[in-house]
Amino acid sequence: MNKNILLILLGFAITNCKKDEPGPPPEVASIVGRWRTVEYTEVKGDSILTHSIPKEQSRIIIFRFDGVMLEENGKQSCGTPGAYLLNDKLIEVKPQEPVPTTIDCTGLVGIWCPEYFKIIQRSSNEIATEWCTMKLRYVREE
Repeated sequence: MNKNILLILLGFAITNCKKDEPGPPPEVASIVGRWRTVEYTEVKGDSILTHSIPKEQSRIIIFRFDGVMLEENGKQSCGTPGAYLLNDKLIEVKPQEPVPTTIDCTGLVGIWCPEYFKIIQRSSNEIATEWCTMKLRYVREE
């Protein structure tokens, strides 16, 4: 009888196991979420100018649980980096789920920048990005 109870309990335990949801890799966990642009920086001659971006003209980016960068609509646009530097650490993006795209990017040729897309996390609620000559500052969307 004890063996039967043990087998029933074992069967119950096995059937109640569920697959864990994938968690973010530790190196990207701090940037997972929604981010809104609040300013951009441009270089004009010898001057560096910083401009605020009004909320109605701002852009949202999303870092998914696996480090994939998406647009506000939850899809990835063409030219989104497959690797980036996060606080000077190289992150190779390895999607753990399918990545929806805005359009079919096959055959499209975009701007090529010799540097990695850079993300500097200034605090838990602020990041800055740099790519070629474009610099943007984002704040976390709640």
